Amino acid sequence: MHDLEWTAFELPTVEEFFAGDSRDLVFQVTDDNGDPVDISGATVEWALYEREYHDDPADALLTGDDASVEIVTDNRVDLTNGEWEVRLDPEATEGEWGEYYHRPVVTDVEGNRASWRGEIILTV
Repeated sequence: MHDLEWTAFELPTVEEFFAGDSRDLVFQVTDDNGDPVDISGATVEWALYEREYHDDPADALLTGDDASVEIVTDNRVDLTNGEWEVRLDPEATEGEWGEYYHRPVVTDVEGNRASWRGEIILTV
């Protein structure tokens, strides 16, 4: 699980991610004290980029709009406990390898927006 602390920006590197495998990225939004933040009603986004400082979804290799990517915010996760997931089907990363950067973004019901960045290393 990746902790998405409102004041922290960097996520730990995801290693041993084999291209063409399915993968679930599990996130939990927490406050400065490490307590879960209720994200019911929030908008969550996720994208995978080839460059570290990209953040425009138009430049993304993958986003939640791709058929091979599912952003889970329904009853399979606990939004009141700050939890949500990104599920990647095997075809999402098939044929890719190298260093990529993923960027989760959460916008709460009041319009407060937080984003994070972490490296994903795809291997073959």
